[in-house]
Amino acid sequence: MTTKKNIIISLDVGTSKVCCVVGENNKKVVEIKNVSTKKINFNSNIEEHDFEIKKAISESYREATLGVDLNHCHLVVSLSGSHIISKNIILNVPKSNNERSLITQIDIDKSIEIAQKISLDDDQKIIHVIPRTYTLDGIEGIRNPLGMHTYDLKAYSHVILGSITEITKLNKYLDVIGMKPNKYIVGSLASGRSLLSSNERESGGILIDIGGGTTDIAVFHKGTIIHTDSIHIGGNTFTNDISVAFDIDFNEAEKVKISDGSVTPERINNTKKIKIFPRAYDEELEITGRELAQLLKDRASELIRMIGYRLDNENVSNLDINQIILTGGGSKLDGFFQLTRFLLQKRVRNIDESFENNLEGEELDQSTSCAVSVAKLSVDENLTNLEFNNKKIDIFNNNLYVKNFISLKNLFLKLLKK
Repeated sequence: MTTKKNIIISLDVGTSKVCCVVGENNKKVVEIKNVSTKKINFNSNIEEHDFEIKKAISESYREATLGVDLNHCHLVVSLSGSHIISKNIILNVPKSNNERSLITQIDIDKSIEIAQKISLDDDQKIIHVIPRTYTLDGIEGIRNPLGMHTYDLKAYSHVILGSITEITKLNKYLDVIGMKPNKYIVGSLASGRSLLSSNERESGGILIDIGGGTTDIAVFHKGTIIHTDSIHIGGNTFTNDISVAFDIDFNEAEKVKISDGSVTPERINNTKKIKIFPRAYDEELEITGRELAQLLKDRASELIRMIGYRLDNENVSNLDINQIILTGGGSKLDGFFQLTRFLLQKRVRNIDESFENNLEGEELDQSTSCAVSVAKLSVDENLTNLEFNNKKIDIFNNNLYVKNFISLKNLFLKLLKK
């Protein structure tokens, strides 16, 4: 039985599947021990679909944590979805005096604290504050100013935000496993850190993760993330198009997409026939492979153009980043790689090409990459996170357990001062 206290449980709750990863933190390096992935069965009834989500969470968690001492573990949860947005901000970091002085870790920490106090919409919460560069007395682009001297210090940071409503909803799903998250990490940030090469993060790389419900975008440049975005279109959207267009059950449409789907109708032989079972008929019908491919190409083209539109902003467009990295189940559609390259006019590669190397030899597929990446990033002490036991986080204000924990903590601190 695994009983060490530095056990990390990483949970990635997607639209179509749940992945749970158990790893051991050994001197800030996470060694993956167990992995379990469970499919979320689609159901149009909201209550029944919620049950399917909880079932998948419970089963993957139970399978992955078999033999693990649950009293000595750290739960980290991946955040994704269209509610994840970001902004880049420049803020003055006040110095203790007006003299030219040494920059210390206190100044760096202060820059993050100031960024965490920026004005937000009512339903927004800061998940990460990631310092990009610093400006010292007008000199821009300094990555590590520790030990330097300056009169004036400015911090240029990337702030990732999420919806309080969506995080609270996710937290309620997690009640089924009887644990509260110790930490949340945005999945696209973790995936980019793990799956992009150091050269791609430095010279510029765009990670596009096409999941079941959303397409998540993370842009890296000069070693750090500079843009985070999400589009409410994913693999399930393609499946739904097939279901509606040919009047077939969603689950059958998913099978048709996986077995015969393509986004390049011009490459499909028009004699190829696909058997389907429309709901309005008592017998099977046939459609051509080219008809199916044309339908999927239209949706794929829309998604790729939306990605291009989201990348056409001041944070990305002027950097001439020419490398796209595709991951996620939706990117596996035949021809999607070529269509992306044609429409966006950039170099494109699939994550499979270097997946094993980037995850340090872990032989895992794309469905597990996010949860693995989150587990590995969770030990980075330089990453600021939305944490469960941080009393600034008002999404848990209605949680009696947390209120009691904070009250006891404050009482303990007062007793120590006496």
